Amino acid sequence: RISCIEFEQALEPSIQRYIERGWTLDITDILKDAFSRPIKEEKREVELVDQGFLYAHSTMIKRHQGIGTFWGFRWLFKMYDDFYWKAADDRGHCLHPSMRRSHLFEHLQLVADGDETWLNGALTIVEHKNEVPNAKAREAVHECAKLWLAKLHELFDEPETETAP
Repeated sequence: RISCIEFEQALEPSIQRYIERGWTLDITDILKDAFSRPIKEEKREVELVDQGFLYAHSTMIKRHQGIGTFWGFRWLFKMYDDFYWKAADDRGHCLHPSMRRSHLFEHLQLVADGDETWLNGALTIVEHKNEVPNAKAREAVHECAKLWLAKLHELFDEPETETAP
């Protein structure tokens, strides 16, 4: 359920977009646009976050797999969950989807800059501790955060094109 104010707030940007672009104001198209746009935007965001994650993962495999830096990538999937997919606020409540991206960027930046708060918490889980056994492996975690963050900046800076309905 949404209030009349929320309904108006959902419709107004679509109506303005149609007027600015000179498109025909068809109520069916406007309603469809207004209520599908947030879903499309969230889907696009998840796709870009996943693309950045996969880039960081594959780059880490190329650079470190087989040379004994660390064993396994469960810590990386935990990072994904903690920073984005299952992101929570300080009270442990799940973040609204509109807040997940900024949470991800903020926390990746902390890890990339060398903050070990998240990593120390993750290493309390035995499997993760075995995967990140030493200082060299910790450096690789920071490197991975840098890679993922850099790729996300690159991906989110790409302009999105829009076509008429």
